[in-house]
Amino acid sequence: MGVTILAHNDKYKIKDNPASKLFLIIRDISLIVDKAANTAYNRSALIPTRPKQREWGETINDYFAGKNVLFMNAAYGYAVEDIANTAIASTYRFSVNGYRVSLQERRGGTIPDIVIKNSADEDQAWLDITSEHNAGHIFNKSGSGWLTTDFVAELLYPNLDLINIRNSDDDSIPARAHSSSTIRLYNIYQNKVHEYFETTFSTALNYLKPLRPLEKKDLPTIAKAVEAAFGVDFPKSKKHPAIKSMLQMFIDCQRYSVNSDFSRELLTKCYSSESQDKSLANNYITYCYEHYCKRNSACRI
Repeated sequence: MGVTILAHNDKYKIKDNPASKLFLIIRDISLIVDKAANTAYNRSALIPTRPKQREWGETINDYFAGKNVLFMNAAYGYAVEDIANTAIASTYRFSVNGYRVSLQERRGGTIPDIVIKNSADEDQAWLDITSEHNAGHIFNKSGSGWLTTDFVAELLYPNLDLINIRNSDDDSIPARAHSSSTIRLYNIYQNKVHEYFETTFSTALNYLKPLRPLEKKDLPTIAKAVEAAFGVDFPKSKKHPAIKSMLQMFIDCQRYSVNSDFSRELLTKCYSSESQDKSLANNYITYCYEHYCKRNSACRI
């Protein structure tokens, strides 16, 4: 496949220095991510006891079975990260050439996928594992370290290729026709859910805008508006991480809209210290859409 190391900060130009011990570690980590992407794509070595890998296997199997599935790219991405993190943790249990590799360590309001520290325990590099489609998304994250750490890069694995992925080695005309039909139905379903999400989330934002200025103490009000718009309550202990993820998803969908600007405002003023839960957000949106379709049969494919 091939993983791209997209450097956004490179204070000491280590990417251009073949003798840099730090960059050699970063390069080797990128090769681990590349292997993880291949493992997820081919699905032959998924570990079913790992929830993210099992979820991806179940999602792609449902897709091949012709079922309506949503956020397949997200499920694929979570599996890639899980496979990569497992291998990185095993490979870098001890310091290498004076550097220590850590996974998912909180830094203020953000959690880099990978942090590389020197022998003095000082951060030398922050790395983010993501797909090519999401290149640059670290600039939507909170935390000044994405701008100030000596080396900051995204490790970009190729986007999920639904055209060529196969359920078997059968490349006959009927098999290819079934695959093309499945892709078409999946895309139609995904577009319908995205449209539903953008419209419904806009309803919540439009209710909240007259209540400005909103602050962290107003999180219960924000949650109530979102739940009212979608007509379904969140699990009590996880609602705010899910809503933070939904705000970011809305920004990605409508990057230049007025409501997108308001979403950024809420992220900055109300959710800067909250974690995210993309999986719960995706599941919540899917559940709400299915619930909506039960009352409105015309929305089904």
